[in-house]
Amino acid sequence: MDMHLVWKEFVEKGDEHLFSILYDKLANQLFSYGICLGFSEEHCQDALQDVFCKMYLSKNRMSHITNISAYLFKAYKHRLIDMYRKSSKTEELDATSHVFPVKATVLEQIMKEEKTAKLEITLNTLLQQLTDKQRRVVYMKYMHGMNYVEIGEELNLHPDSCKKMVYRAIEKLRRIVKIKKE
Repeated sequence: MDMHLVWKEFVEKGDEHLFSILYDKLANQLFSYGICLGFSEEHCQDALQDVFCKMYLSKNRMSHITNISAYLFKAYKHRLIDMYRKSSKTEELDATSHVFPVKATVLEQIMKEEKTAKLEITLNTLLQQLTDKQRRVVYMKYMHGMNYVEIGEELNLHPDSCKKMVYRAIEKLRRIVKIKKE
């Protein structure tokens, strides 16, 4: 279902079913994005609720928004940053991905988790070689399937710059992997 049409219809009608479609489609992506940025699960969940509540309550004032996905990613990131700044206790940011294990036998699950952990470590090690902006662009492009226009809106960059940044990041990762294989 086209998110633009769902958003437009939700703003016009205020239908709760349309709101739940938006939530179901975007909540996991936003949550994963927050985890990727290094925020705790608790902060990510709280920010997610805040952003969607604000969206629901302010829908009439948000009719000018044409790309709800890009808007929510940006609003979510800003909410996470605000929450982190206001937090009285210092938390160590954890840049590891959140794993959603598939139900299977215990042995298969353990094996998958070990394999996943090794891949995560390798991937995180590789991604640490990229700049913060390159990591974010690669994450948005390949983890959330965002196009270059959406990524550009999120990061305030021209879509061509985003495309070039993704290309350079992938090339850098390929060179690193090639060097490690030798």
